Amino acid sequence: KSAVMGPQQLAGVLSIVARASAAAKGQPYDDEADAGLRAMVEQQIEAESLPMFLSGRLYDDGVIDPRDTRTVLGMCLSAIHTAPVEGARGGFGVFRM
Repeated sequence: KSAVMGPQQLAGVLSIVARASAAAKGQPYDDEADAGLRAMVEQQIEAESLPMFLSGRLYDDGVIDPRDTRTVLGMCLSAIHTAPVEGARGGFGVFRM
């Protein structure tokens, strides 16, 4: 799994922010709605931190089947060995899409 925060941590932060916002406005805080929001956020983050979800949205460079690691590594080494390493033309770095 890959996420900046765990599901419980993120749900807790959102709960703290919502509670502080309600207090600042002088409004009562609905603990039942908070529990529902926490459960929804935890479920969503749990599902959206899976490798296939992240790769499907191009958050990384893809997923390699562990059984194919040696083959993919060999192809990568072959590709970088066939041409000289040159700096980027125009002084630009690498652009990711």
